[in-house]
This record gives sequence, C-alpha cells and structure tokens, in this order.
Amino acid sequence: MNNYETRLEQARAERLQANAERLKSSVAIDNDLRKESVETMTAIINKLGEELNLDAEKLKRSIKTSRRSAYGRVPELITKVASIYAWPLADASQISEIDSLQEQVIDVLHSLDIDVDEELLMDIKEAKGYTTWLDQTTFEVVEGMEPDYDNLEYHLTAFATAAGLPVIDYKMTEAVWQRAEAKSVERINTEKRLAEEALQRHNEMLGA
Repeated sequence: MNNYETRLEQARAERLQANAERLKSSVAIDNDLRKESVETMTAIINKLGEELNLDAEKLKRSIKTSRRSAYGRVPELITKVASIYAWPLADASQISEIDSLQEQVIDVLHSLDIDVDEELLMDIKEAKGYTTWLDQTTFEVVEGMEPDYDNLEYHLTAFATAAGLPVIDYKMTEAVWQRAEAKSVERINTEKRLAEEALQRHNEMLGA
C-alpha cells in the first residue's frame, strides 16, 4: 500500500469513527427524549388513576405492559389515556356516572395543561383497533379490527403535541399488528381447547 492509499484508508477510518460517534450521540439523545416522554405519560396516567380512584395495582400492571408494547411505548401509553376516558369506572357500579367521570378525565388533562377534547381521545381509541379477543362471559370470539394506521399516527401526534412530549416512538405497522393478532388467536385457541378439555372431564365425571 503506497502513501496515498494509506492516507485514503486513514481518512476513511476517521470518517467511519466520526459517523459512529454521531450515531451513538443521536441514539443517546433519542433514548433520553423517549424516556422523558414515557415518564411524562406514566405520570399523566397515574394522576388519572388517583383522581378516578382506579385500582392502583391493576393500573401499574397495565402501564408495565404498555411500556413493553411492540407498537411503541409512547403510543401505547397515549392510547391508555384514551381507554381510561372511554371507560373511566373503578367498577361496574359506577356505570350511571360515566358521563361525569369522562368529564373529570378531561378536567384532569386540562389541569395538566394538556388541551385535548373527548373527540380526540375517542378518535385515538377507535383508530387503534384491537386484536381478536375472547369474551369471558359469553365465551364468544370477537374478531380483531385492524388499526387505521394513518389516522392513528395523526391523532397520537396531536395528543403528543398538546402534552408537550419531545418524541413519539410510533412503530405501528400492518406487520406488527398481524404478529400481535396471530399471538392473540393462538392464545384464544389454547384457552378454548383447555376449557373444552375441562368440560369433557367434568361430563365424564358426572357420567361415571
């Protein structure tokens, strides 16, 4: 290798090193901003739980699940706020109070300087869709509804802007949803099979 080739190789190595440092710095900044967004949303949800007297342990588990979501932690936590608005009851006995409780959700958000309305929260919930689930009361399978990806991102961004979140890690794609849907269907099939086997054993015992 001649001197020119040596200098060229050194320059290339220096550029690669500089790019690696910039990327490392960018990732660190993104992680810090994402962490800030997650902490802000967690505080908002906990405040709603406190004001609405929601089950603290159940809410804690729900937040933990949201923070592991393949859809993105921040979008899932924003969707959690929308879900709380849609069903802000601590228990079913409060069903007659749902309107006033929903108003309370909006009041709490406004008290935190988050200028959103009920329409945006319901738009988020509806655009999110859902995976197939099993109604434990009727034991009927409710087929999933695929998200409205474009509108969901738009509404989530609107909430994030109102809440002053520095970043939103939106990862919702058709492929991500389909993987989640496949897992839900597999889980339901397993639950149904186990329930049918238990019923069969019960009937055999009665017949014996």
